Amino acid sequence: MELFHWCLDRLPARCGKWGGFVGSDDHKVYALDAKTGTELWSYTTDGEIFISAPAVRNGIAYVGSCGIGTGHTVYPLNASTGTLLWSYATGAGIQASFAIEGGLIYVASADTALYALDATTGVKRWDYLSGGFYTSSPTAANGVIYIGSGAYGLATSHGERAGWRTLYRAPGGGRKMFLTSPCIDQALTRF
Repeated sequence: MELFHWCLDRLPARCGKWGGFVGSDDHKVYALDAKTGTELWSYTTDGEIFISAPAVRNGIAYVGSCGIGTGHTVYPLNASTGTLLWSYATGAGIQASFAIEGGLIYVASADTALYALDATTGVKRWDYLSGGFYTSSPTAANGVIYIGSGAYGLATSHGERAGWRTLYRAPGGGRKMFLTSPCIDQALTRF
């Protein structure tokens, strides 16, 4: 129960009527009542869930596992019951939170790929290999995906694999990296 009290202070702000969802190093994701911390359900995955935050959209809680030697799967769970809807294994651990827009879920994996999966079926629409580790979570706004990829800079795509371009590269190169996720003001986004 101590775990749940610790997690209660760190629940995502907007999980709606479903309460809150937290991942753990015991390979489980927990659904908690946001007011009491009572466990509503749990689901066991193939690895730890300790880096990426669960994302909730349209009654589905999306969770990504990340472990050493194991754990590299996207798990969309019914937010009310914890029932697995489908799963998708990436090439390595999921170390970033998800972006969801336009019926797609964007998943950055330690295999240097950004995956675009159909949010309802899990079918892969495309993937993009950056050539470097993704060091941030993707952000989606107005049909554009933004993500930091190590020293490669802030890259964007208009939802298609072939449309990637570097918006910004850290001056001077070297070991300067984008380690935080992009924050986009949709009203200011212009192309």
